[in-house]
Order: sequence, then C-alpha cells, then structure tokens
Amino acid sequence: MFAGDVRAAGPHFPDSDVLLMKTEPDTTGHKSFSDIVAAPNPTMSGLTVYYALPVAGAVRVAVYDILGREVRELVSGNEYPGLHAVGWDGVDASGRAVASGIYFCQLQAGSTVTTGKVVIAR
Repeated sequence: MFAGDVRAAGPHFPDSDVLLMKTEPDTTGHKSFSDIVAAPNPTMSGLTVYYALPVAGAVRVAVYDILGREVRELVSGNEYPGLHAVGWDGVDASGRAVASGIYFCQLQAGSTVTTGKVVIAR
C-alpha cells in the first residue's frame, strides 16, 4: 500500500488531497491495478497523475476532453510494476493552455483501461 497527501501551494489551493493506492499484486490471481488518481483536483493549472501497475508491460496515459478528443499523451511505452507518477502542465499537444472544464485522464495497461475525471478551473 502507498499512502500520502498532496498539498498545492498558494491561496487558491487551501485543501490537500489524500492518496491511498494498492501497489501489491492481487493474491487471488487477478491482474488488477488501482484506479488512476490525479491531484490536486480541481486545479487551476497543472497536476500529477498517479497510477500503480502490478506487472511490467505496455502503458499509455493520455488526457481527453469532454468530447473524447485526445488533448495530450503523457506516457507511452513499457514500464515496470509499482507506483508511477507523471505530471501534466495543463497544456495540449500544441503547447496551448487548455480551457476550464472537465477532462479525463486515461490509463491503458495491457488490455485494461481505467479513466479518472479532472477539473480545470482557471
């Protein structure tokens, strides 16, 4: 298990988020992993996306807008088991800041896909 808190600095971030992620493989024989977690959420600019992998393999993490269009790919490649974190600075693939709204961070690991909601409030 991994536990911790994430605090954002500044007057616009008075709260903190608590993270609790299972990092050990499931002993029942299932190859599951924990949900993707983004913090701080909501955010005014950037955030960190956390995810845990039970086994090594191909991984892809991307951000999508509310219409399902890819905004930016954050990770693409092979990764080892364990806890991972990747930052997103709140900009699209062209380097432009995204508008306020709801976005989705999606983790694809092998044949499994999980998605988490992110709110950008500029």
